Formats: sequence, structure tokens, C-alpha cells
Amino acid sequence: MVAHPLWLPIPCGCPSLVVALVVALSNRYKQMTTEKSLKIIGLITVLLICACNPYDDSKTERTDTAKESDLIIAERINTGKETTQELEPVVIGVAWANEDAHFVKGVQLATKEINDEGGVLGKPCADPPVPGRLLELIVEDGEKKALNSSLTLRQKQDITVKVARSFAANPRVVAVTGHRSSYQAVPASIVYQFHGIAFIAPTSTNLNLTDHRFNYVFRMTPNNKAIAKQLASYCHKKGYKKIVILHSKSSYGSQLADSFFSSFVKKPTEKEEPQTKIVLLRSFFSKKKDFSDLMVELKAAKKNDDFDAIFIATGADMAAMIYQESRDMGFKEPFIGAEGLDNLKFWEAVKEWEISEEVFTEKSVVPTLFNTTAKVPISQTFIEKFKKQYGFEPDHYAALGYDSIKILVHGIKKANSTRPFKIAETLRYMPACQAVTGKYQFKMDGDVRTRKFHFKFFRQGKFEYEETDFKDFLLAQQDCGNIDKDKDCIPNDKDACPDNTKEEISKGVYQKSKHTSPRNGKGH
Repeated sequence: MVAHPLWLPIPCGCPSLVVALVVALSNRYKQMTTEKSLKIIGLITVLLICACNPYDDSKTERTDTAKESDLIIAERINTGKETTQELEPVVIGVAWANEDAHFVKGVQLATKEINDEGGVLGKPCADPPVPGRLLELIVEDGEKKALNSSLTLRQKQDITVKVARSFAANPRVVAVTGHRSSYQAVPASIVYQFHGIAFIAPTSTNLNLTDHRFNYVFRMTPNNKAIAKQLASYCHKKGYKKIVILHSKSSYGSQLADSFFSSFVKKPTEKEEPQTKIVLLRSFFSKKKDFSDLMVELKAAKKNDDFDAIFIATGADMAAMIYQESRDMGFKEPFIGAEGLDNLKFWEAVKEWEISEEVFTEKSVVPTLFNTTAKVPISQTFIEKFKKQYGFEPDHYAALGYDSIKILVHGIKKANSTRPFKIAETLRYMPACQAVTGKYQFKMDGDVRTRKFHFKFFRQGKFEYEETDFKDFLLAQQDCGNIDKDKDCIPNDKDACPDNTKEEISKGVYQKSKHTSPRNGKGH
């Protein structure tokens, strides 16, 4: 049993077991003090509520709703006839604080593409063609209330749980994407797990998201430990020997700082001096505004031991303030940040200073999964489509939003089902598929398998990217969401000729290969 606050769902047993437990507790604690009695009464109340509203009912209703729609379209495919029953859309929830954000636009673009192609689970090559089920988005921006800085963490999480429960209350919702921050995604994941909803967290990096090993929960971005390890490797490659670590006293900042420390500092042999070292390690509260004390300590560290770079683990707004103040104080060392700093606020501060190539020879760097300059067809196609649709360049949030829908659709198509547990099971065991932000394949706990970052920096008026190892960016064999590339109703992994054009298929002409076609036995 995972311990969690009372506002999170509590897994329930059978009502008879709960009643027995209530009776036992009542008999055992008749002589308790008032305070303890109240605690027991509270526990009994929770147990009774739990017994009356088991989460299995929610899962069952969601599964039955999805199964019913799956059977309707299966009957149409098998009989070739229309049915009187209406074909319901596949409903996906989107949790993001701003409906006009890049992330949401990326989600909407992917959804439009899929619907324009006929939706999912249909059979366009049948005679007559069987249209698929369209995707329907429910965008919930309730988390914008959590942007109020005066709220406590608990209050912000209460807002998130309310959003998650709104999706859970709708039995037509089979999957959810979004919840930008880890403090939102982690509690939301528990709601989705107990209600049986497939959940993809595109931007959550906190280790706790997958520590529970939930079978409905997946992350798209590597966790804080993996991010810190890659950043440490980058610093080693650049030849940085002495580093300053500055981090906020949050779970995000502490996880990154601790992981970076252990990855960066190389243990020397008995006769050697340390090859790398942390010359200053300082933390600060997340609401801090005045960083003059940090600047004093940086000056002292510079004088006493010098340093090559500053590793910073905090949010983009605070990182921008620290960066700006350090430059005002004359520090020219590069800042090394995590993926959360791939944000307009931070880059605006960097651009103001690092436009000077002579002064800032070593560039501040942020890891990203989205390389806008990479000559990868799927990425460049996405960029062009996004610009055509919205009139401006996509950022990494837009790319992650787009990819999250493509990954969910990949799971739906390969599972040939919209039942959430089937989608989740398929995603967990599927081979890697290629998306805009790289290859996706998941571990048993829902973590994304090894993903290498591009290291983004600003030089000569534009963004550039540096790779640590090009072999890590080899493309997967099929694109996420596209399991039948030539639309001949034979999945790519079973199709000896997956790249035929419509004209070739209509003429029975196949590409040359040592294989033979399973359709006509001829070479292709």
C-alpha cells in the first residue's frame, strides 16, 4: 500500500471487509480520549465512503464504455455493413493551465491530422471503406488557478486533483496528457491509476512519478537523475573541473542538485588529487527575490578557488533573475541548467548578454529533446505544419504535446482497442517508435527508455545544438501513430512491402526486394 495524503484516492476492498474492520475498531477503542476517538471516527468515515464508492466501479464503467464502441466498429469491419448504433469519438483529456499554450496547440495539430486521415481503428482499404473513430479533446485549464504564488503547495495540488477527478468522472475519457509540473503530475497520476485512465506525463521529471510502478502511467521526458547524469557528462566533455551548484529548496531542485553532484564529482585514486570538484553548493527558498548574499558567496568562491561554470536547478523565472544578477556583478562563467530552463524567460536573459562572442566564449547550455535544426523528416514536417497552422515557430512544449497524442494513438492502433488497460499494456511492451522529439519506448515502471538530449545554446543571434553522441539519435523503424505506412491494411511489422505508394498498390506493382509479397506471392 502506498502512503499518500487523504485528498488522494484510497484503494478499496469489499464492503463486507470494511464493515468488519469498522466494528473491530469501534469495539477496540471505546475507552479512547476524545481526540483519538475523533481520529478513529474520521478513519471509519473514510472507510465507509470508500466502501460505498469503490474505484473498481469507475474502471469497469470506463472499460465497458470503450469496449462497446470497439465492438461496434469491429462489427462494421467484419460485416461490411453500417450499424444503427452511433460511433462514439475517442475522448482524450488535456490538462494544461493555458488553452492557448504551445503544448495545447501541438496536441490539437496532432488530433486534426489523425481525424483528417479518418481517425482510429477504421479500415479505409476495405470495400466499402469503414471509417474510424475520431478523436475528441477535452481541454481543462483549471490548473491556471495554481499559478497564484500566494497558494501553498497543498492548495495547488488540491486544484490539480480536482482537474484529474473531473476527467475521472467522465467514463468516456480513456487517456489524459498534460499536467506540466511534477507537483501536479504526481498526485494526478494516482487519480488516473485508481480510475483506470492511461496517463502520459510529457514534462514531469520527478522520480516519484514512476516510483509506484503504476501500470497506467508513463513519462516522456527522462527523470531528474537521468537529466543530471547527462549534464554531468556534458561538463566532463567540455573540460569543466570546478563547478558551483545553486538550487532551490524544492523536490525538483534538490533531486537535480544531488544527482548532478554524484555524477559530476569523479572519485580519485589514493595517489591522485580530485579530478573534478564542487567549489560551492548553496540552496535557496523558491520565493526568494534578493540574491545579493549568493553573489557575495560567488565572489568569495571565485577568489579562493575559481570555477568553470554554474549549475543551476530551479524554475526559469528564478534562474533568469540569478543569471541577470550574476552578469551585473561581472561573472562571465556559463550557466548549465536542466530542461525546465528551455523557456522564453530564461533565454531572453541569456540573449541580452551572450550576444557578445568575444566576452562570452563559453555558452550557457540547456538540454532539450527538440532540435529545430535537425535534418529529420518527421521533425521538419511537424515544424512546417505547425507554422502553416498557427503562423509561428513551435517550441519544445508544442512538440511534446504533438508527440503525446501520436504515442497514445500508436498504443490504440497496435492494441486495436480503446480500453485504457489495453492501451497502457501495449505502450509498455511496444518496440520503439519515432516521434518529433525522438524515439519512444517505455520501461516496465513507465519511465521512458534512454533518451539523449540535444544541448541548446545561443550563438551569433540564433540557437545552435550540440550532441554528445550522434549514434544515440538513430531513427526508429516506424513513426509513432503510423502503424500502416502505405495504408494497405497490413501493419508495418507484418508488411513485406510497407512503403508502397497508392499507385503501386492499385497496379499490383511492388518494390524490389529479396522478400516476396504475402498478398500475391510475387516479388516487390
